[in-house]
Amino acid sequence: MSPRHFIPITTLVLAFGLVLFAVAQEESANDPNEIRKLQAQKVELLQDLVERYRFAYSSGKPVLEELLAVERDLLSAKLDMTISPAERVAIRESIVENHRKLVQARVAGLQLGKNAEADILRARVEKIDAEIALARETTTPEINKRPD
Repeated sequence: MSPRHFIPITTLVLAFGLVLFAVAQEESANDPNEIRKLQAQKVELLQDLVERYRFAYSSGKPVLEELLAVERDLLSAKLDMTISPAERVAIRESIVENHRKLVQARVAGLQLGKNAEADILRARVEKIDAEIALARETTTPEINKRPD
């Protein structure tokens, strides 16, 4: 197995392990303490993945989009565990910044012929969704409600 296959294979193995673990723990997930433990385990695994992708990226591997995706997953997992409004806003701001970097990466990829314009449009839509979520996080509860 070549080194370039290590990260994708590791990612798949960890993701599959997370799915199996989640299924096995489904019955005990009704306990709030058990949910917190599972969330903490998820954050820990995602942090490990982020570190691996950062190392691969710093070593010159073209994994920027994968790194940004795993960082977003980590931020979303942290958001699920956060209660403090100030911390939630800070995490939402980090998610918006992550999406901004993704748009930049896709624009650069278009210039290199790696991405299509549709990839950039999708990234921009996702960035706007993140900005909307941030705005909802910082507005009053009445405005924060989604229309049914």
